[in-house]
Amino acid sequence: MKRFILYYIIINLTLPMFAQIDYSYQKKAEVQANMGMKLLQERRYEEAFPLINESWHFYSKHIDSFPIDYANLAHILGQCYMINDNYEKAEEYYFIAINTLKYKYKDDYVYRSTLTDIGIFYYTLHNYDKANQYFSEAKYLFEKNLDLGYRYAILLTNYSLLQNEMGKNLLAKMYVDLAMDIFINSEIIDSVQTSTLLSQYASTYYKLGFKEDAISIMRQALDICPNNHSSGLLSGIGTLYFNQKNYKEALNYYKKSFDLNHAITFNLITGTQLAWTQHVLKDKNCFITSQLLSDSIISDVMRKFTFLSNRERESYWSYNNINIDLINTIFANANTGKYIGTIYNNCLFTKGLLLKTSNHIKRDISLSGDDYSKKLITIMNSLEKEINKGNYSRKQIEQIKDSLNNIDKLLTKNNASYQSFKKELLPDWTRIKKSLDKNEAAIEFVQIPIIEHDSIPESFIYKYYGMIIKKNSSFPILVPLCTDIELQDILVNRNHLRTNRYISNLYTVGDSISFFGNKLYNNVWAPLENELKGIRIIYYSPIGQLNSISFNALMTDSICLSDRYNLHLLSSTAEIVQLKRKIHSKIENAIIYGGITYDLSDAQMIAEAKNYESTNKNVIQSLYEDRNRSGWNYLSGTEEEVKSINATLDSVGFSSVLYMGAHANEESFKSLSGKSPYLLHIATHGFFLNDPKQIAVNPFIQEKERNGDINYLLRSGLLFAGANKKWVHGDNVEGIEDGILTAEEISNLDLSSTEVVSLSACETGLGEVISSEGVFGLQRAFKLSGVQTLIMSLWKVPDDATSKLMISFYKNWSSGMEIHQAFQAAQQKIKEKYPSPYYWAGFVMLD
Repeated sequence: MKRFILYYIIINLTLPMFAQIDYSYQKKAEVQANMGMKLLQERRYEEAFPLINESWHFYSKHIDSFPIDYANLAHILGQCYMINDNYEKAEEYYFIAINTLKYKYKDDYVYRSTLTDIGIFYYTLHNYDKANQYFSEAKYLFEKNLDLGYRYAILLTNYSLLQNEMGKNLLAKMYVDLAMDIFINSEIIDSVQTSTLLSQYASTYYKLGFKEDAISIMRQALDICPNNHSSGLLSGIGTLYFNQKNYKEALNYYKKSFDLNHAITFNLITGTQLAWTQHVLKDKNCFITSQLLSDSIISDVMRKFTFLSNRERESYWSYNNINIDLINTIFANANTGKYIGTIYNNCLFTKGLLLKTSNHIKRDISLSGDDYSKKLITIMNSLEKEINKGNYSRKQIEQIKDSLNNIDKLLTKNNASYQSFKKELLPDWTRIKKSLDKNEAAIEFVQIPIIEHDSIPESFIYKYYGMIIKKNSSFPILVPLCTDIELQDILVNRNHLRTNRYISNLYTVGDSISFFGNKLYNNVWAPLENELKGIRIIYYSPIGQLNSISFNALMTDSICLSDRYNLHLLSSTAEIVQLKRKIHSKIENAIIYGGITYDLSDAQMIAEAKNYESTNKNVIQSLYEDRNRSGWNYLSGTEEEVKSINATLDSVGFSSVLYMGAHANEESFKSLSGKSPYLLHIATHGFFLNDPKQIAVNPFIQEKERNGDINYLLRSGLLFAGANKKWVHGDNVEGIEDGILTAEEISNLDLSSTEVVSLSACETGLGEVISSEGVFGLQRAFKLSGVQTLIMSLWKVPDDATSKLMISFYKNWSSGMEIHQAFQAAQQKIKEKYPSPYYWAGFVMLD
């Protein structure tokens, strides 16, 4: 319904314009434009576009003489592109119109009309802040110029839609009431416009609780609306019945809408509602609808992502990923091989989608060698530095963020394409199957909503599933596991006790009520075992709270999974295809950090910083302190560790550079951006702040998140030389780094030449778990920077065990052993000396 309303309003806002302009000098252009708009009114878009486009090109040669006409036609072309779902072109032409008029012709009608349409544009992309910005300016200009007729009423109708979405229902009613008064008293009465306004009236009434009145008003709108314009209204009535759980009536109206519109996925929300209605009524067409909808969502997202900035992609995806969840619920209930394959593909697409998109665009920029893009990146880096200074007001920070967003968007437009996204992001589980050997399996973990009743709740309880693929699989096998609440009961409530005893008990089987090994194993792995007979090598990708589990240490009958299987942890099982093709090269060069001095004088920090170009980024201060490898005391064990690793690499002829003491500063690490080594080993303190009490008293976090934006990448990081000055005392030396490298800063570096990062620090694998996007912390930061493989920790592993593990790993690897085998052999060696999982299972390797 909403899409119909918006499209109709777009067209009718501008149709009468040319009649008001004297085109005596450009008769041909006038005739073409008016013919084109007449065809638009008749919804004959393919015939309309060439006429309007030709007329616009004529005026583009005479912009100085006819700026308003030129802008008006650009505005209409933007509408044409938007109607045809080419949002990138639509935005481009809207801004051509806006930029042509905004300096000299702000009071012209064309300008405020274009503002209205760009507001509609951002509304449909769920960018409500931007939509509100443009609607507000348009409203101001309509009122300033006393242009309070039916076009002003159409603006108010759209503004009402936005207010409803933002939860401001009374304000929405005020706007729609005013719009109705204007329509009633207007000389221009149009049946489609009236039905459009009535439908918005109905929507507002429904949200205010007057449900029967809303349906009655919507039917009135349908009675007066011409048949060829009624598809959206039919869908809208269906949605009202859907929200009342009257699914039979809802399906009746959805079918009528479909018959007129000839597209199941008229819009993604309505398409999801149609699929769910069919599912509730046990209509087998729900699977056909869901399959079409799944394909449509993936195609839509990939197309939108080719022109949206990173921030806009996050916003758009946050409003659309729920549709994928509901489709997966329908298919999971069917439990049919073909549809389980679709769930697997949906999971491959959605898992780490934003991360994959960002890395894909970064890689395209790097490969293009485009100087213009590189200049834009330099400007972005400069703006990010300004934000990190923390010397700006909230309004100034928002202005800088807007500039960053615009540059990011320009970079995306210049370097992303639908075809390249399709090639890399389009999922296909059969490719994984073909990559597997007979004794191998892939397990993609997924969360699917549990919906016990027929209505869709506002928040979900999720159930974990393991989807298994083997070499001989006809389709993936879907295995139900535990719910997120059941897993939280084991893990989350005790996270603050991540001590030796807690970790040991979590992975220990026994009769004591304090042992959770049996419970953890039975909830997350036991149901999978029947499908894993004859399997030796398992590639697995966790999701949600499963990311915090060391699967190697899961135990049954006193036997760990690592003794039964060769487990490979992946960010997505889609990585198997590349992993199999990859030739594992030897260490080419390495940079090693350890034995770091965290207490330095100002003079020492300044002297060391002089060796590098300062980026002057101020970072975190906190009262947090822990004396087990995450307190900022000197770590004597890391000195022995890095010296041994350096000697091991040197002994086999590998080039390595060792940074210790005061030399191991933040400047040295940031200087690696764009020229990083094959291997980075960092033995230091790591931190992840998740305690609300710590965050509430942390000045840096409070300052950075004062706009209400939560940035989880600021809540984790690594410590370098001199860090205690800032961390303990809240001081920093002006003009140099403070020694606290946040995940946010790491994510902005270019470490794409680095194959392996080994984080010999505590809790470096932890962070905020964000649905299918994974763990927001150091793990995500290094992946965003371009690193392929990460070695990281899930808890605070003691110094001695950590050092022995790392030294053993590098000896194995440098001797020619394959990297995964080298790591597993090192863990096994530590396990022999320290049987408790607390000592050997805390570190994991992620590809």
